[in-house]
Amino acid sequence: MSRDIVLLQGYPGSGKSSAATQLAETYNNPDYDQLAHYSVGNHLRGIINGTIESTQTAHILEQSEVLAVSQRLDDHVVNEVVKEHLATLPARSITLIDAYPLYVDQIPEFQRNVTELSAKVLGVVEIEIDPKIAFGRIIQRGTRTHEDHADVAFAQRRIDEHTTDCLPTTVALGRIYPTLHIDGSRTSSEVVTLLDEAIDILAARETGIQ
Repeated sequence: MSRDIVLLQGYPGSGKSSAATQLAETYNNPDYDQLAHYSVGNHLRGIINGTIESTQTAHILEQSEVLAVSQRLDDHVVNEVVKEHLATLPARSITLIDAYPLYVDQIPEFQRNVTELSAKVLGVVEIEIDPKIAFGRIIQRGTRTHEDHADVAFAQRRIDEHTTDCLPTTVALGRIYPTLHIDGSRTSSEVVTLLDEAIDILAARETGIQ
């Protein structure tokens, strides 16, 4: 069995990271030894603060100010960082990759890297949520600052960026891989359950279990 991947997509504030982190602690499938949650954003920040080593460290440090304001890093650099991580994945594992690829232009190189590493993308799970709810959740997290007006500006930028750049990526991925949609407006425990079920469906398709 190859190292399997599920791409987790959805608005910021949709609950992707929380659900994936919780599910990684409880997921049980006899065909897999583990399920892991991989946040590309957290990985990049770890490289910047020196807690994670990477061949791309110098390139990322040059662009660290870009990352700090949630702007776009060089696609090849990000793809190389992800490739490094994918190379460490054990057999009989599923990795939930959180919010990546972010941009349509990242997809072809990502696909080449997956093939080169003998990994396999089982499919895409999109956690769907009304942008207004996502906006409110970003505000509630108190992102970046405790000043209300700054939180609002940051939250709106995150929503706008996702709508402009990330939604087309999710659509493009859906033309390539099987895609399942779950309701992100449900309670956090319900979203975890729905994510668990979605991954089992994708895994069953891979193993031929109906």
